[in-house]
Amino acid sequence: MTLSYLTWITTIATATAAVCLVLCLVSRIPRRSRAQGPGADDGRREASDETVFLFAGTQLIDTDKCSSLTAAGDGFDWAAFRHWLLPRFPAIPELPAMIRGRDEIAARDDPAARLVFEPGPEDTPILRVRLRDKGLSDPSQRHDLRLQMLKGLDHIAQTRDCPFPMWRLDRDGRMVWRNDACTHQLGTPPDLDLPPADDHRCDHISIAHTPDGPQQSFDVHTVAQTTGFARYAIDTTDTRIAEAARTDFIQTLTKTFAHLTIGLAVFDRRRQLMLFNPALTDLTRLPPEFLATRPDLTTFFDQLRNGQMMPEPRSYAEWRRQIDDMLTSAADGLYQENWALPSSVTYRVTGRPHPDGAVAFFFEDITATVQQSRRHQSEMAIRDAMIEGLDQAAMIVGSDDRVSLCNTACRALLGLSPDAPPDALRLADALKAGQAALPHPRFWNELNKLIHTTRTRATLGQGPVRDDRPLAARVLRLPDGARMILIGPENGAALALSA
Repeated sequence: MTLSYLTWITTIATATAAVCLVLCLVSRIPRRSRAQGPGADDGRREASDETVFLFAGTQLIDTDKCSSLTAAGDGFDWAAFRHWLLPRFPAIPELPAMIRGRDEIAARDDPAARLVFEPGPEDTPILRVRLRDKGLSDPSQRHDLRLQMLKGLDHIAQTRDCPFPMWRLDRDGRMVWRNDACTHQLGTPPDLDLPPADDHRCDHISIAHTPDGPQQSFDVHTVAQTTGFARYAIDTTDTRIAEAARTDFIQTLTKTFAHLTIGLAVFDRRRQLMLFNPALTDLTRLPPEFLATRPDLTTFFDQLRNGQMMPEPRSYAEWRRQIDDMLTSAADGLYQENWALPSSVTYRVTGRPHPDGAVAFFFEDITATVQQSRRHQSEMAIRDAMIEGLDQAAMIVGSDDRVSLCNTACRALLGLSPDAPPDALRLADALKAGQAALPHPRFWNELNKLIHTTRTRATLGQGPVRDDRPLAARVLRLPDGARMILIGPENGAALALSA
């Protein structure tokens, strides 16, 4: 019984030793890649060190041990293959046909990683590409990881070198990272409120690096993310300086125009009122509270129309066309019109373009000017009627020897056409016509000399005979170098005006 037990133990021990010897011998046998072909390493490398891709032309026809979703996906041709490898292998050819013989290139981030090209026979478009990475069972998976790492490094470099301050906070609001611009421009970022989840907020801050130094303005945008918060700062110093300058300029303009008697209304490119002066409220009777609301151009002129401060159009459609024409003309710098209002007041309205698409309207009360012009026209009409009613021939000559007025009796005496405008006649032509109608050896020449003398009044008699009576001429000096010539019988009413 004891012998049998020892025999059994001895048999088991011998069998165990034999199995261990076999396993040891098997472990020393070199393993070969199952993707063998022309140019292979004849079993000198282990199959776990490489992933093999087999191409026929530009089409991938087979691959082994490839766990990359990108490389193992459908439609993975040479273009996609090259795009996948290019970040680490920039020397990869654009087309498989450019590979003439066995070649090998190293990865730019790891010289141990290699890409081996093994073309097939010359009469076939076969190309075997080996992606090798020593000691790895799936180099394609490591390639994907290296791509992600390179992308992460590029992202870090981009955010680090970004000229705008950027920093990240954890969920509790503690800073965990910031770029160089944040350090240089902000120093220690200010403690600002955080937005709720899945939201963002914008804060306006001002920073002065020295007590007496200039202030920098920033808009700080905070974005809530899954793992914390991201903050981005945009330098708005120049914008705020420009806004302050614009505000000061508008205030200066307002003060400058405050004492003008001409009403001013400036509309911006959106046709909203952005500037007006007190004279505008006085002339248009529009309340300052209404103007302070910055009404648009149409609303502004609607209020003028409702207050009867502009001419009433025949229809609302015509009113809209009038506003459009007014705006178009003002934008071109051409609009100017006199508004005669029912209250007997007359405004001159002028529209002018301004920079950046703005339009300015000027309202000027010209009632006194219009009334003075009308009074002057009335006086001139009365004067013309009085001269026209004289029996003697009367003619007014300006300092340029141009006839400005010639009554009917004068036209008849000189034989002039009654329809000819007087301003088309010169003194020399009138005297020549008189010599032709009433010839005299010296009268008309003497009259010409008398007209050009400096005496205030002068009389010339013994002229040509008309209706059995000799004619006489009287010259009177008028303001601004004008002269009045009266021609009539030498005695009688024609000389009644002499001094």
